[in-house]
Amino acid sequence: MEILYADLCEMGERATRENSLGIKLVPTVLNLREKVEIELEKRGTLAGLLDQWSKVA
Repeated sequence: MEILYADLCEMGERATRENSLGIKLVPTVLNLREKVEIELEKRGTLAGLLDQWSKVA
């Protein structure tokens, strides 16, 4: 689940960059990311992931 979330974050960032260049953003990617965030919040792991990734970036 954590790897899926990381991939969705990357896809969202990439889609946003491409959208600023005039390429259409695929909204289902961001919708799926929201669903994964909700599931990770239920499991209690979302905050830990975000904290861990903020230290890396």
